[in-house]
Amino acid sequence: MWVVHLLLALLLVFSLVMFASLNGGRTVDFISLGFADFVNVPLNIIVIQSALFGALWALIVFLFVQISSRLKIMRLKKLNSQLREELDTLRILPLEDLPEEEG
Repeated sequence: MWVVHLLLALLLVFSLVMFASLNGGRTVDFISLGFADFVNVPLNIIVIQSALFGALWALIVFLFVQISSRLKIMRLKKLNSQLREELDTLRILPLEDLPEEEG
């Protein structure tokens, strides 16, 4: 599995280097982020910062999903142990009060 991760990381680095080399002199005249305005920003910087922001956002979402899944697993394990205890107590109860079957 580590080979796949290594190949994906190398592919990502290679594509970033190719993108940077092909778009080295290009700039964006004006960009507004709502809270700040930027003039003559290199295209490479914008794309790399966008990719990093997307990776950070994906990490936050992933952590939220992981934490909620682990909490749900803990609740289900607790419920499972409670149900097993109840089943064990029901198995050892005497069968004295059961009606007899005919035939």
